[in-house]
Amino acid sequence: SSGKGMTVNGTLIANGTASSRIIFTSRESVPALGDWDRIYMHGTNNQLSYFDYLYAANSLRVDGSNWGTSTTTNTTIDNGYFANLGPEAYGIYMYYGGGETISNNNITVAGSNRAIYSNHSHNISITGNTINAEYGIEVNNATGIYIDSNSIEAEYYGIHYDQSNENGRGGKISNNTITGAIKNYGIYSQPNYAHGDTIINN
Repeated sequence: SSGKGMTVNGTLIANGTASSRIIFTSRESVPALGDWDRIYMHGTNNQLSYFDYLYAANSLRVDGSNWGTSTTTNTTIDNGYFANLGPEAYGIYMYYGGGETISNNNITVAGSNRAIYSNHSHNISITGNTINAEYGIEVNNATGIYIDSNSIEAEYYGIHYDQSNENGRGGKISNNTITGAIKNYGIYSQPNYAHGDTIINN
């Protein structure tokens, strides 16, 4: 019901299989967009695979923040299906973490929301996802990212990567397919002070 969700301060392990998926959804007999709040993971070594994330009001959030510093969460989100989310919901939202692996998810979000968003999460891997959104993947204030083999249908941009405020190694953006209206840009990269990015075969 509205306002209800799950906050995890330890480790969430939710691994389904291709034939037996885990479903996070509304409990209403006739579900509606935004029926329940979200899953908020504020811990490390979380694992979610082969699951459905449906009718949530907000994003599936991974948060490693600790009084303004980052914690490497090493969270894995794989083979998720995100649909029928509320009008304010991103798909996956990462904040002040690191080491996340986001792979093989199918994500549809509405309005001006991002399918996958990350801020201050370093050394993350975003691969093999299928995305339908106005804004596809946005990564800010991070280094050492790997964005590969995603299929993105977007209205405004496919991939936005800004590491201008960070020192460290650059990222690699490769083998992504970006289609749709693309009113702003397919790929945007703002390099950091030390190393640039590799953008190839998109």
